[in-house]
Amino acid sequence: MTSPARDPNAASSISTITWTDGKPAYAISCDLPGGCQSRAVATCTNGNYTVLKSENMPTAGDARAVLGSPSVVIRCG
Repeated sequence: MTSPARDPNAASSISTITWTDGKPAYAISCDLPGGCQSRAVATCTNGNYTVLKSENMPTAGDARAVLGSPSVVIRCG
């Protein structure tokens, strides 16, 4: 799903925002980190994107329950 809305298949939500540089970007929140990545790839037609901000994306050994729900801000291209 590439439109801004909740995507139950990827367990994520997306919205268009204006980033700090005044240009548009996409804010994605997801139930699981993989959902954020899946939604980013689906949103950008060529699958290429730049992560502008990442929160609560766990690395090996992190306790996900402590971190909270993952989210990212991306820009296609």
